[in-house]
Amino acid sequence: MLDAIGHFLDATAFSAFSAPVSNAELIGFVAGAGCVWLAARQNPLNFPLALLNALTFGLLFVDKKLYGDAGLQAMFFALNLHGWWRWWRGDGEHHPLRVSRLSTQGWIVVGAALVVFVPALRQALIAISGAAPFLDALITTLSVVAQVLLNRKILENWWLWIVVDLISIPLYVSKTLYLTALLYAAFLLMCVGALSAWRHSLRHTEPVQPSGCPS
Repeated sequence: MLDAIGHFLDATAFSAFSAPVSNAELIGFVAGAGCVWLAARQNPLNFPLALLNALTFGLLFVDKKLYGDAGLQAMFFALNLHGWWRWWRGDGEHHPLRVSRLSTQGWIVVGAALVVFVPALRQALIAISGAAPFLDALITTLSVVAQVLLNRKILENWWLWIVVDLISIPLYVSKTLYLTALLYAAFLLMCVGALSAWRHSLRHTEPVQPSGCPS
């Protein structure tokens, strides 16, 4: 059964720019685009699509030796389960979870995470012959932090996703993952739109205290 699933995901769906596009890449494209579109609208159903996206891209990145990105997908799977539960649960008082801003303390935690984890992960990726250790480590760290902020509906998650997209597009082009690069270009535009939508939501709700350390 697992072998059959593996063969299906590895199989070529079609070719783009003279490069084969696997079923995994195609499924990840559709699921990822739907996930971001729903997240921009604060719809908790973005999380099931995110789980499918994490599974398919995890397999794809292992094949391309982007081990940091592959490990990131495993983290995303767990983080999206948590985020799905948190959005459905709301604020714990039967109210929907509302958009908030990241506090100064929260930004300090984000900066510390980058300083600590990017170099450490880069060294680990070099040790296992990762294809792009620094960029892979940077994307991984930024993405994990952004997902934690998204789970808490903190507006600044979209700024971090925009940075991730800007780094990811040329990286995936260099690995001939053209459909994935196109997906991240679409992500970039959708994240800009999501940032605007969440800002509008924040302006039209009661004031919320800035959120501190991601948890």
